Amino acid sequence: MAIEDNQLGIFKGFWDGNHPHHLPLMNLRNDTTNRDWNLEISLNRIENIFQENERQIIIKDLELLIKQNNWRPQLIFCISILKLKDEELPNLKKELWNKLEEYRSWVIPQLAVTASIVDSNFKSMAIEILKNKKQINDLDALNSEEILIELTKGNTQFEDKSSITIRWKENLLKLIQEEKIKTEHNN
Repeated sequence: MAIEDNQLGIFKGFWDGNHPHHLPLMNLRNDTTNRDWNLEISLNRIENIFQENERQIIIKDLELLIKQNNWRPQLIFCISILKLKDEELPNLKKELWNKLEEYRSWVIPQLAVTASIVDSNFKSMAIEILKNKKQINDLDALNSEEILIELTKGNTQFEDKSSITIRWKENLLKLIQEEKIKTEHNN
């Protein structure tokens, strides 16, 4: 991975140099065939970072992750931001929307799902991005889930990531419900 450690802050410890701990976060399904890296281990690595560091440092270093052009730190961001309280989110939500506005990340589905969960203004913010990126009639008539799908469709038929979006959101909400991802926000 071509990212300097100082661009990852405390999250550089998420990677151990041996295993791609970010990969289980791509689909949020556990594959226990490899005992050295799987979803449970990846989630525990994020939890340990939260347990071992001060909240302000976590928030500051999450900003480093979302500003990266590399999709790997963005995945860690998506799970980590869920663990914060609403009052800790304003700057991070702004950076998340900036990343969605760029429309270049390989993990747009995960970023969009995260925004739909942490931001009560998701629909209006997503509509603004869509109005700037595509011609879609009657955006205001769509519900939040339909807006989420539109946000992740891309500009060509080959970019449509809506099925990834639906599966990732289902898996994420299940992990939250099972308390495998502990959240502190109210949205």
